[in-house]
Amino acid sequence: MLLIDIGHTRLKSAQYISTGKIKSVISFPVQDVMKILPEEDAIVSCVDNRVKEKLKSQKHLRFVSSTDVPFPSRYNLSLLGADRLLACMASVEVLGFRDAYVLDAGSFVTVDLIREGVHHGGAIFPGIGELFGLAKAVLGRELYYEPVKEIDSALSTDRAVNFALGQMFGFLKGDNLPVVLTGGDANLLEGILLYFGKEYIIEPDLVLLGLSCMVDSMN
Repeated sequence: MLLIDIGHTRLKSAQYISTGKIKSVISFPVQDVMKILPEEDAIVSCVDNRVKEKLKSQKHLRFVSSTDVPFPSRYNLSLLGADRLLACMASVEVLGFRDAYVLDAGSFVTVDLIREGVHHGGAIFPGIGELFGLAKAVLGRELYYEPVKEIDSALSTDRAVNFALGQMFGFLKGDNLPVVLTGGDANLLEGILLYFGKEYIIEPDLVLLGLSCMVDSMN
């Protein structure tokens, strides 16, 4: 059985071994999906409805919606991406974090709160890579990355942008909940978490691990 996580920019797949165990993870640009998609049966999380529409004729693919995911949530599931709930389920059932923030740093940064093994909603921010890409387009150069704590020390464009980033995620400093971090820009958020002194782990394949928890219930 193949597990597939389709984001806005990249697709990741892995072979299912058992709940919480996968192998042979590969990643490639999402625009190549029709060229590379294998023929074997697969369970799929897809956040891009345009890609999902292209793949709907592929009968060997079983798409997961948030209502399929057997994980308790207070969120309106009709408005929740399955990838976010899968990441929460993996954080609890595979990694053992019953109380935590789950941060997925991709095209957008999603933050989901888990308390006592229940999803309590979250927040969505612009992607860090997208923000830095926009700054590069406007300024004509790369910004350097350095967490900045106080506004009166943000004495350059680079430091001002970095201060703003820290303020976006300042709510994380308000408690001692650990952070489960995933996504292509996880390394950028890692610097902020270190600066805040937050306990965290990075799991790059969090959604795929969540899909691994779905196999028995979907067969």
